[in-house]
Amino acid sequence: HPFIGATLFAVMQAITTQTPFAPSQLKPELPAALNALLLQMLARDAAARPSAIAVAATLEAIARGSASTTKPTTDHRPPTTIRHTVGRAAERAELQAAFRSGRGSLLCVAGEPGIGKTTLVEDWLTDLAAQHSCTIARGRCSERLAGTEAYLPLLEALESLLQHGDARVAQMRQLAPTWYAQVASFSNDDTETQKLLAEVKAASQERMKRELAAFLTAVATPQPLVIFFDDLHWADVSTIDLLNFLASKFAAMRVLIVVTYRPSDMLFSKHPFLQIKPDLQARGVCRELLLEFLTTAEIAEYLALEFPGHRFPPAFPQLIHAKTEGNPLFMADLVRYLRDRSVIANTSGAWKLEQTLPDIERELPESVRGMIERKIAQLEPDDHKLLTAASVQGSEFDSAVVAQVLNLEADEVEERLEKLERVFAFVKLTSEADFPNGTLTLKYRFVHLLYQNALYASLRATRKATLSRDVALALEGCYGARSASVANELALLWEAARDYARASDSFLQAARNAAQINAHREAAQLAERGLETLLKLPETPERNGRELGLQLTLGFSLQSVLSWAAPEAGVAFNRARQLCQQMGDDPRFFAALSGVAAYHCIRAEYETGQGLCEQMMQLAEQSRDPVLLAVASTFWAIARLYQGNLVSAQQQFERALSLDRREYHEAYLAVFNENVGISVRRMHSYCLWTLGYVDRALALAQESITLAKQTAHPFSQGGAHLGTGTVLALLRDWQASQQEFEKVFALAEEYALGDLLNWAIAWNALNLAYQELTEAALERAKQAIESLRARGVMLPITWLLGSLGEVLGLAGRSAEGQETIAEALALVERTGERYYEAEIWRIKGELLLKAVSSNAQAEAERCYHQALEIARRQSAKAWELRTATSLARLWQQQGKTAAAQQMLAEIYGWFTEGFATADLKDAKALLDDL
Repeated sequence: HPFIGATLFAVMQAITTQTPFAPSQLKPELPAALNALLLQMLARDAAARPSAIAVAATLEAIARGSASTTKPTTDHRPPTTIRHTVGRAAERAELQAAFRSGRGSLLCVAGEPGIGKTTLVEDWLTDLAAQHSCTIARGRCSERLAGTEAYLPLLEALESLLQHGDARVAQMRQLAPTWYAQVASFSNDDTETQKLLAEVKAASQERMKRELAAFLTAVATPQPLVIFFDDLHWADVSTIDLLNFLASKFAAMRVLIVVTYRPSDMLFSKHPFLQIKPDLQARGVCRELLLEFLTTAEIAEYLALEFPGHRFPPAFPQLIHAKTEGNPLFMADLVRYLRDRSVIANTSGAWKLEQTLPDIERELPESVRGMIERKIAQLEPDDHKLLTAASVQGSEFDSAVVAQVLNLEADEVEERLEKLERVFAFVKLTSEADFPNGTLTLKYRFVHLLYQNALYASLRATRKATLSRDVALALEGCYGARSASVANELALLWEAARDYARASDSFLQAARNAAQINAHREAAQLAERGLETLLKLPETPERNGRELGLQLTLGFSLQSVLSWAAPEAGVAFNRARQLCQQMGDDPRFFAALSGVAAYHCIRAEYETGQGLCEQMMQLAEQSRDPVLLAVASTFWAIARLYQGNLVSAQQQFERALSLDRREYHEAYLAVFNENVGISVRRMHSYCLWTLGYVDRALALAQESITLAKQTAHPFSQGGAHLGTGTVLALLRDWQASQQEFEKVFALAEEYALGDLLNWAIAWNALNLAYQELTEAALERAKQAIESLRARGVMLPITWLLGSLGEVLGLAGRSAEGQETIAEALALVERTGERYYEAEIWRIKGELLLKAVSSNAQAEAERCYHQALEIARRQSAKAWELRTATSLARLWQQQGKTAAAQQMLAEIYGWFTEGFATADLKDAKALLDDL
């Protein structure tokens, strides 16, 4: 056009020189499309150059005035591309103040659907980027993947940070390698990549938290960092946990985190964010901005901005408010609808209503849902079909996937989506990306989830299933060998496609993905979802095979989240065992047995547990697999140890040790949640000490620590320190024992150690009680033991209760100690846990001697003889020595010196090691005295 160059020159000159833009400089002959283009250009520049705001306003008025010259009644395009926001001045000021404070903080923008949460934040971020030097990262939570895709919004935000250049990539690779491995693009044959991915599998959530904090701090050092998480009400537990951690580091971080959510959805789902929000608010690091619906006055203000100089009736804003309830999204949609229908028109240079208010009211839909349906009805059939296919992928979708599903050319789909964004405001372009197979795609999202829901709900069941299948196939083709990375999304699509076999496979893969990054809660939820899907399939061997994988994954995840003794884990493993028995020969039978055996043994259900251990041994013997033999021998020995069969336990422990090889350690983890090379040494050390091989026991426990240092498995490391601490407690070296338990606590700050941590807490509480004998120390010990019992962990409660009874006696509370010992002995009979039985009878005797009773000595002596009988039957030389020492003291008081000396000398003479330990020193001192 002959006037384009001159007009563009005049506009840019006005901006750069900050001079007014004269109306005469805009030629009436210019087409309205050019006016709109100029307005768009100026709107983008307005945030950066204040003078452009005045230019844009002038040009807007001129464009509207000239529009009637070219197309007086048929121009249905929006009057301007400038988005007018009203009623949010206070909230914008709050956002700006939070940014200018320079301190780390969490700002929550809350409100119901369509109220403008995302619009408010995005508009503010656009202005912020134009006015300040800062880094902005965005991540969205997904309704379809709600609560199951660990760290979803955070990973998306980190991906956006990587787009800022090589410096950011280097920072993340150095400071946060476990995150870098999850968001960066790699080739499958990259050895360094494989090393990073292995680190991710071994990384604890605490390590990941620390890495993330270090990386974000580094990013925010040169300039402030703003992170925006949209739709937090769909966030997973792991993301919320990370938010809580980052909030604890705000004092040292120039990071502003802005989140949006719907309060009603939060309350309905009992979202985990509600549990941490009050504490964050109390600490002053979290503020909530609750958005309200627009008032009639604010709607009037919006109309004045959208249609300058209009001549609408005063009651018109009230009508719009009544129809939309002040919902900003639908208010804007309704205004656009009225203009597109020429109900609002620019005639004679002024905006007017072409119908009376009663006529308009009769025409308008009665509800917001009706407005959505009315807006969708405006679409051309082909555009409706395109958006419907997009809705199947989700609120966020890919142009390349939609093109494949509809068998269209990619450029045609992109052009139509551009129109649907520009003209109808249905969708918004978010980014451009490459799929793993090299396909270029444009990523879009629906402007509001309500549009996507309405389109998706409009599909007939058969059409929904067909499209879901096509989208799933397209995604699998685009991701190729890396399809496992989108297993969550594929699972939901295959479920909607009614291909429940593929859906369950994808749910299983998604659960395994979550477990690999220690997101065990999400893994359990995904496994449960997969099991629900399988119920829709007929019972066949194939279905049973799929269920077996899901039940095993569920069981191991529940053990990590809850406890080895959790009933839910027991149900999963028992079902897995039943499935294996139905299916016959399946290599996963051993893993199922290990899970259910651990469950029953931890609950002190030894008769059942022993039977399962024997089945494990049979399978291992049949397979002749040294890994399975080592695991089975260890399980079998542990069950026998706690039943008091020390000699047979010792034989199996020795067998497991002879089979153990370092190269088997990774394989152990596939059938047991611990490095068996470490666990066998831990448990064998207890057995050796009890059998009287004191030095060998301590050496083996310390050997387990050496071995643990060579592994990256934190649970095994914790087990090594727990075992060594327990052996040192048996040796009555309380301070050295406490140091080992504190190492378990240090590991637990990073990793979920489950029952190992709770055992360490209980033993350490008793350690402190032996040293302090205060009311507070005794109460801590009681609470620690009760905490284990509340979780169903009964192994080794008889041992712990016996020690508690002894401590109570030492504190002068012998009556309470006797009650505790009586409870321990009752549990011995009920559960069959007899490892500590002899020592419990000895402690009972000690407590009886403290009682004021004429026959106390006789009763105590009967207890000592009972303890000796049990110890000798079990070959438990350590318990025999302790009991003989106690009985010898009693006989010394009764004048039976010779008998005392002979009995004690006999058992003392058996020992060939451990003479520097407390028990042997006490015995030697008493022998010398006798």
